[in-house]
Amino acid sequence: MTTISFCIVFALALLNLYGSDELVNQIIPDDQMYPPIGIDSSGNFIVAWDGYGYYSVGSGDSQGIHARIFPNDGTEMYQFLVNDTGTNNNQEYPSISVDSYGNFIIAWESKISSGNYDIKAQRYYSDGTKNGSEINVNPYSSGNQNRPCVAISDSGCFVITWDGKG
Repeated sequence: MTTISFCIVFALALLNLYGSDELVNQIIPDDQMYPPIGIDSSGNFIVAWDGYGYYSVGSGDSQGIHARIFPNDGTEMYQFLVNDTGTNNNQEYPSISVDSYGNFIIAWESKISSGNYDIKAQRYYSDGTKNGSEINVNPYSSGNQNRPCVAISDSGCFVITWDGKG
């Protein structure tokens, strides 16, 4: 069994703590898409996704990056908006990585005013509070930057890769 399929089976088993089905996104007025899952060594997991309908930043019909923490004991944690720094354009395709202590990082595509996409990231402590400010991963590139993939070590070091044009 590969690590990826093990993680999916493990995450599905953890969801049984919440009953047969658990609605991950607590706000559901429109599309909610592309949900990566990250799991720590204690079995706590975080689900991120991009979706419409949670407009704590700006206005309009922009997509935002959302996340929700699921502790391994079955208690519920809140849903939160990841990209809450004032960007009103689409935020899409999140990627998540969790260290063994439960600290995590989420990276995503962020549409900028020129119509292109940049890559952004935000680090978090295991309780969901921010660890530093939002990171502009590729500040000097032109053209679209898409589909980030992030990995974090237990020491807090991380690497982000993406598809870049320009």
